[in-house]
Order: sequence, then C-alpha cells, then structure tokens
Amino acid sequence: MAEPATGLDGMPAAPARVGRPLRLPKMAEVVAEYIRRDIVMGVLAQGSSLPTPPVLMERFGVSKPTMREALRILESERLIEVRRGASGARVQLPSAEAAARSVGLLLQLEQTTLQDVWDARIALEPPLAALLARSWQPDDLVKLHRNIESCRALLPDAIRFAANQEDFHHLVVTLAGNRTLALLSRLLNEVVRLHEAIVNTDPAHDELRHGALREHERFLELVEARRDAEAADFWRAHLQSNARNLLVQAGPQTVVDLYGNVPSRSEIRFPL
Repeated sequence: MAEPATGLDGMPAAPARVGRPLRLPKMAEVVAEYIRRDIVMGVLAQGSSLPTPPVLMERFGVSKPTMREALRILESERLIEVRRGASGARVQLPSAEAAARSVGLLLQLEQTTLQDVWDARIALEPPLAALLARSWQPDDLVKLHRNIESCRALLPDAIRFAANQEDFHHLVVTLAGNRTLALLSRLLNEVVRLHEAIVNTDPAHDELRHGALREHERFLELVEARRDAEAADFWRAHLQSNARNLLVQAGPQTVVDLYGNVPSRSEIRFPL
C-alpha cells in the first residue's frame, strides 16, 4: 500500500482540490490589500495622504505600473482619491450615500419597483423600532426629541422638513444598536429619498407633513414607555402610510429612478 504524500514539513499533504485551479492574486491586488487593511484598521485616517508613488514602490518592491494598478483598485473601491497632477493619493472613506447610489443602480438594472423597495423597508425597520424601545439610553431620547423640535420649527420649509424627517428615520434604525441592519435600512432609505421628496416638498401636502410629525411624536411616546411591541406595530403602520402617500404619486410599479431630473435622450442635442 502506497504511503500518503507528505508536504515540505513532513506532514500529510492536503488532498488535491477538484474543480477550478487555485488563483494566485496579482501583485497589485496584494499591495492594495496591505493598504486597504491599514485604512480599515485606522492606521491611515480619513483625509490623510498616502506616501508618494516612488516611496510606495520602494516600500513594496514593485514597479510603477503595478503600483498604479494597486491605487486604481483602491480608487474604484472609493477608499482613496487620486489627485491628478499631485504627488500622491488621499484617503477618502466611502459614504452610505455613495453605497446607496451603487445599490440603487443595481436595483434599476433589475427593474426593481418602488413597491418592492418599500416592502423591504417595511419588513426591516419595525424590529429595529422594537429594539430601540427595549434598549434606549437617555442620550438616545435627547437626540430624538431634538429632531422632533427641529421638524416642528421647519414645518413651513418643505425641503428642510423632509430632510429632517429622514434624519429621524435614520436615528431610529441607528440608535437601535444593530449596525448591520441599520446600514441595510439606511441604504434603502437613501434609495427612496429622491422619490419621497416629490411628495414631501409639494406645497399641496402641508397636512401630510403635520401628520408625519404627529406620528413621530406618538412613536417616541411608545419608545419612552418601552412598549416595544406597540412601537414596532406603530412604526410599521407609519411606514405603510408613507408608502401609500408616495406610491399614489409615483405608482407602485414605477421602477426605481435615481436620475429623474436628468433630461431624456431625445431632449439632448449633441453637435454632429
């Protein structure tokens, strides 16, 4: 009987993999991973400058094209900003708004409807509302009350009121404490922000703004009383009401549109 094959250390070698051959990363990917790790771990902070390309090339022992490709990888991930004509690159952390734009584009490509996005939001946020009601800290209530006071003062200003209303929704999902769910929820919120503005900023919908503020006040009362189940049910009903108001305007089968203000192709005339 043949003895099992051994590795360089004398231990039994791992069995051969069946399927695709192992792909070794390119050197540019390895360099990008080292820099990426320093950014994620906070060694390179937001706004800080990377060493110049010649310094990086010497540090990693790579050629100019390899270093350029590594920086391109990081730039495509929105982790750095390469300043053309300057001596180096600057760390620029990705924002939720930028991530939402990418998510929204994927939804557009999938012909996803507004109804579909709202259904996901309604499924995601009520459990966070319940979690907030169970676990809030005094500072959380201060932030929520401060937002409501700001919204009350901004009732005559439709545009700024709409922005503050979105901030309240953001507070609800972030103060609940689950970062993963909060980020997913925020991405959905950013995707529908443009569509919500159609309803919230229309002068004919003053009563909708007053009603939304009253609902936020009632929700906060339930949170303060730690009535988590009622808070979740109320927040679900609030989202459903918001969805109805929006979808009456846009239509439930309207595909998510991030570029509604961009002229159509037929309206653009390029010189021949």
